[in-house]
Amino acid sequence: MVKLLKKRDSLSRGARREIDKSKLNFTETEYKTMAENLFEAMTGIGTDVDSIYTTLSRLKSQADWFKLIDVYGVREHSQSSYMGFWSFTGNLVESLNNELSSSEKARVSSILASIGVVF
Repeated sequence: MVKLLKKRDSLSRGARREIDKSKLNFTETEYKTMAENLFEAMTGIGTDVDSIYTTLSRLKSQADWFKLIDVYGVREHSQSSYMGFWSFTGNLVESLNNELSSSEKARVSSILASIGVVF
C-alpha cells in the first residue's frame, strides 16, 4: 500500500515542480479550502458536480491548478451504503476521473482549458 501511495503521489510532486509561485492567485489557506471543497464534493453518496465546477472555475492560472493538485495530495474516499462498501485512494486527477461521468469530465476539461490546462 505504501508503494502505491508513493506512486500516486508522484503527480503531486510533479505538480509541485511546475508551480510558478509568481502566478499563484490565492493564499495557502484558500488552496486548502478549495481542496477540501473538492474532496467533500466527491465524498458520500452522489457527487456535487456544481461545487466541483464552481471551485475549478475560480482558478486563474496553470500555477493555481498545479498548486491545487499539490495541496489536495492523495486522499482516501470510502463509502458504506445499502449497495455495499467501496474505497478509493487517489490524487485530485484520479479522484475526478473516478467520480465524474464522461460529460462531466468534458465540462471540467473545458473549464481547465480556459487557463491552459489539458485535463
